[in-house]
Amino acid sequence: MQSTINDFSGTPHRAVTIEKGTKEANRITSERADDDEENDKMMDFRTLSGLQGRCSVKNVTVISELRDNLSIALSEKKQNVWVVQEDKGILYKDETPFTELENRKQIEVMIGNSERSVGRICEGKEPKLDVISNSTGASQKSRMSCKHFTEPENLFNYTKENILGGNAEVKCPKCDALWEMVELVTKSNMSPDEQIFFGKAMFINTQTKKTLTHLVHKELSKKILLIPSYI
Repeated sequence: MQSTINDFSGTPHRAVTIEKGTKEANRITSERADDDEENDKMMDFRTLSGLQGRCSVKNVTVISELRDNLSIALSEKKQNVWVVQEDKGILYKDETPFTELENRKQIEVMIGNSERSVGRICEGKEPKLDVISNSTGASQKSRMSCKHFTEPENLFNYTKENILGGNAEVKCPKCDALWEMVELVTKSNMSPDEQIFFGKAMFINTQTKKTLTHLVHKELSKKILLIPSYI
C-alpha cells in the first residue's frame, strides 16, 4: 500500500511505501527480541584459576547438561569439567537440578587434570601393589610418605571421596598413616583448579570439625556441672 504525503505547498512528495517500512521495522524489532532472548539463555562462568567466559544454558535442566555446554565453551573433555561452589566446598552432582544455579550471577567451574599419571614412575623393577585399589600392574604409581604406592588417579579419587565426604584428614587405607594435603596435591597431580577447590573444602571440613568438637566439649562441661557434688 502506498501513500502520497503533501506538505500543503501544492507539490506532492514522492510516494512512500508504508507497508515496506513497517515490515522492516518489525523485522529489526524481532531480531532484537531474538538477540535479547538468546542473551537471556547465556550465563557467565569463571574457572577457579581465573578464566572467564559465557556459556549457553538453553534447555539445560540438570548439571550434567550444563557440563556438556561448558566443555564445549572451554574446549575441554566433559570428564574434566565440574560445576562447583568454592566458598561452601560443594561439587554439584550430574543429577542436580539446574534451578539451584539459575539465580547465581556466575557459574564456578573446576577444570581437572586430563594427564594425571604423566611424570609418575614406579620405583623398582617389580610391579607395586596399589594400596587403594589393592591391585598390581605396570602402571605409573606415586610412592607415598608411608612407603605405600598408588596410582595418581586412584589417589585423586580417594582424596576426592574423603574430602567431599566431610573428612578433615586423609589417611592411608592400609597403615592409617596421615597423608598431608601438600602430599595429596603433589602426588595426585591436581590441576590448579583442583588445588584451589579441595584445599578450600579441606579447610571447611577442618573448621567444621573444630566447631563440633568445641560444642561437644561445651555440652560435656554443662553435664559435669550438673552432677551433684556428693556423688
